[in-house]
Amino acid sequence: HANAFEANGDVALGDLSGVEFQHDLNLIVRDWSAWSAVSEQILSQGGDIHALQVTRGVGAYAIRCRLEGVDADVVRRLTSALLDSGIAQHAAVEHLLISKQYARGGR
Repeated sequence: HANAFEANGDVALGDLSGVEFQHDLNLIVRDWSAWSAVSEQILSQGGDIHALQVTRGVGAYAIRCRLEGVDADVVRRLTSALLDSGIAQHAAVEHLLISKQYARGGR
């Protein structure tokens, strides 16, 4: 029912069988050592870091990591906390629905 998806967002999508949620966390940090604080916060929330990409820029680092094992609200709160604390200059998250078969390397 279309209204269930609009009204309940993640809750309705979480009931879909055969898919899992993953989240791409995109950050800009001034210092690479900030990654330690970021990873501690992710792990303390029960998240797993599935993939990590770091790109060095002028005066900052762009970090993209794929998270599993946490729900969308936790990742949203994490992005806010990273910005509020000054650890990240920029923080955004993309929420992904991945086929469980694809996520485990199947076809």
